[in-house]
Amino acid sequence: MHILWSSCRWSLGQSAAFAIVVPAEHLRPRLGIKESRDLCEAELERPLHDINVCLTKHERLDRLVVAPEPWSIANGCLTPTMKIKRRHIESAVAAKIDAWYAASGPVILGMNVSWGDLE
Repeated sequence: MHILWSSCRWSLGQSAAFAIVVPAEHLRPRLGIKESRDLCEAELERPLHDINVCLTKHERLDRLVVAPEPWSIANGCLTPTMKIKRRHIESAVAAKIDAWYAASGPVILGMNVSWGDLE
């Protein structure tokens, strides 16, 4: 069973890249339950490891950041042809990136961003 629905890689001035990921639909409800967040975090660490073993050192992802909601045309994150609007997402997360890199652990949950607020 897949655990990621979508992802996009960024570096935005950081020494190591990160990816913002949208978890698969079956995982999304569990992210809101405190008791199951640790399990979800562990499930998301696995693809990070699997991706990084295939990459050279300078290509590896430092962490995964879990998106608060799926990207869609309605919330401005996707174009009508379903392409990711990187600038829209970057403007939502720019102020939070330093805190993500200061946090411990390779998976960041609780991003506290609403894509639709950027219109």
